[in-house]
Amino acid sequence: MTFARGLISRNENITIFHIDNSKQVFSSIDRFQGYDKSSTSPVENIVITFNVLLGLSNVEKPQPYKILINITSKIAAKHKAKSNNSTRLLYRLFKGQIITIQIEHIDSIVAKNMLLTVDSWISEIELNKKNKFIVLLQSKSHWFPIFTSIAMFLISAYTCYYLIEVINLDFTVNVNNLKYLVSTIGIIGMFYFSGGILGKFLENSIDRIDELSYIHLNNGDKKF
Repeated sequence: MTFARGLISRNENITIFHIDNSKQVFSSIDRFQGYDKSSTSPVENIVITFNVLLGLSNVEKPQPYKILINITSKIAAKHKAKSNNSTRLLYRLFKGQIITIQIEHIDSIVAKNMLLTVDSWISEIELNKKNKFIVLLQSKSHWFPIFTSIAMFLISAYTCYYLIEVINLDFTVNVNNLKYLVSTIGIIGMFYFSGGILGKFLENSIDRIDELSYIHLNNGDKKF
């Protein structure tokens, strides 16, 4: 097992990105305390970088470690995506993790201890939990287009079959029966296609339901 003799040096860098594509950079946590909270441009994400130099008990030369923490506001990201007329694929990218952590390390045990420390901080952040029924629907939402297509196909096929009995069509070859057959195939196909569109709409609607996630640093964030 590897043990650290102690922290030799450290520095941090905090970058605040706003949805108007502006950013502010702070070279220390103390300087970050002077952030202008009166800004009206909401924060899209915060990138915090820690560079530390550690002395390890079994290594003569100090080892550098870099910890990068990226905190994203889902509300701001979604608003920016809509403003830029982004596609749903881009919106899905914004539905990723709220907080991501990267550690450039030399000793994996030391890096794991760093990660546990950051995780303990993240676990204290208040989160709104999704409804369990919504979570279940989202896990199965990719089946909606298939289900609705098959359902519409069966409904239209049964309806056409029922009409055959109602109007008492026979199956002798004549022009009227051929027209009805062609129309029936067209109607069933149209309903099957429409079912796929309906299912895709339902899938998108369910997938858009998300936790409330935002960063509150300035007045713009408060309005969001």
